[in-house]
Amino acid sequence: WIGSSAFQGCEKLGTVVIPAAVTVIGSSAFRGCVKLDAVEIPAAVTTIEAFAFEGCVKLGTVTGCESVERVERAAFENTDFITGAGKGPLQVGCVLFRWIDGKEGETAEIDESVLTLAYGAFTSNTVAKVAVPSAIGRVEAGTFVSCSGLQVVEFANPDVLLSTGAAVDCVPQPQWVASKGGFIFQGFTGYDDGSCEPGYLCAQFEKVRFHNDPNEDGAFVAG
Repeated sequence: WIGSSAFQGCEKLGTVVIPAAVTVIGSSAFRGCVKLDAVEIPAAVTTIEAFAFEGCVKLGTVTGCESVERVERAAFENTDFITGAGKGPLQVGCVLFRWIDGKEGETAEIDESVLTLAYGAFTSNTVAKVAVPSAIGRVEAGTFVSCSGLQVVEFANPDVLLSTGAAVDCVPQPQWVASKGGFIFQGFTGYDDGSCEPGYLCAQFEKVRFHNDPNEDGAFVAG
């Protein structure tokens, strides 16, 4: 793998050849390499860690990526890869890295080839609805950030797990809806074991599934 901060701040680095055997590009590995304009991600790479290419302002071409399964927080932030991309989905391997500049009130239909949603996949976006395909079984914290117009997130997978903080600074919180029936989560983000924080009103619940025993008094409050 390429270690954390391995080439961070190498401002004269214009070209990089990543060895074919590399499986992980570590956090901040190329952060701030301001002359780096293109990178080919080998087929063996499965993970690109946080801030790996952040601040590579000229980086506009990212190729390969066919085996990438996880892209962590701000891996390509402040690069031409984002700022130069057209509106709509920006995909890295099977990861939806960012849905760029969705139109107010529109529905974002995530492609069936997407298996994972990156941190901040929807950031300061004005889409009203997001349709999530069945292959996605978990939504991590920080997937939706400052999406004030987001009303509904609809899941084709009725057993999807929502991590605490899946929607951050989204006011009001969106409805979490299983498209094929089952459950509706409205007005809060649930823990990924199926419970919710004390004090939240859970009268909307139609179905609750535990992966671990509940361990906190008042985890569910009807009102």
